[in-house]
Amino acid sequence: MNWVLFILFVVSLAFNAVLIWPETVSELMRVIYTTPATFGLISLVLGATPLWRKLWGFFPQLNSWVFPDLNGRWQTEIHSNIAVMAAHHLDFASTDPQTINTLVPGQFEIVQNWFRLFIRFDADDKYSTSNTLVVEPRKDRESGRFTLTYVYKNETSAPQPTDEQFHFGAAHVEIDPNFKSMRGCYWTNRNAPRGLNTAGSIEAKRV
Repeated sequence: MNWVLFILFVVSLAFNAVLIWPETVSELMRVIYTTPATFGLISLVLGATPLWRKLWGFFPQLNSWVFPDLNGRWQTEIHSNIAVMAAHHLDFASTDPQTINTLVPGQFEIVQNWFRLFIRFDADDKYSTSNTLVVEPRKDRESGRFTLTYVYKNETSAPQPTDEQFHFGAAHVEIDPNFKSMRGCYWTNRNAPRGLNTAGSIEAKRV
C-alpha cells in the first residue's frame, strides 16, 4: 500500500506542475506546497468511494500487489469446541456432548475501502450477530498471503442459560490466493469466569 500512496503523491505533484506550469522559483514552491493538499483530495476521492474498486477491476493485479477487494457476502462456517469443553464442565453434566451442535453456519458481510474494513457476521439461525471493532489487514512476510486479524463484539438477544447476551472475541484468518475463500481460527471471552469461553475454526467462501 505504501508504494501506491507514493505513486499517488507523484501523480499529485505532476498534476500540480501541469496545472501551474512553474516558470519561476516562487511558482515551483507553490507546486510543492500545494501537492499535499492535492494528494489528500485524490486519496480521499479514490479511496473512500467506489472508484477504487473500478480501478481494481481494470487492474486485477492490484489484488495481489496491494490488497484484495473483499467487499461482499461470504458463506461462512464456524466450528466451535463447545462439545469438547462441555464434556468436562459441570454445567453440561446432564447433557450428552454428542448432541451439542458445534457448527454455526452464517454469512460474513465485508465493507471495505482504503481507510476502513468492517466485518459483520449473521448466524443462519438468527441466534447471534457479530460486528468487528478493530480489523488489521496485512500481508504475511513468510507466506506472502494476505491475512485479517480482528476483534469483534457478539450480541445474542435471547441467550441460552450457559451463554451471555454480549461477549467479545478475536480471530485470525488467511485469505486464499484466489481471493475467493479464507480460513483461520477464533477465540472468545464468552462466560470466561465460569470457564465457558469457546474457540474454534472459521471458513468462509465468497458468495
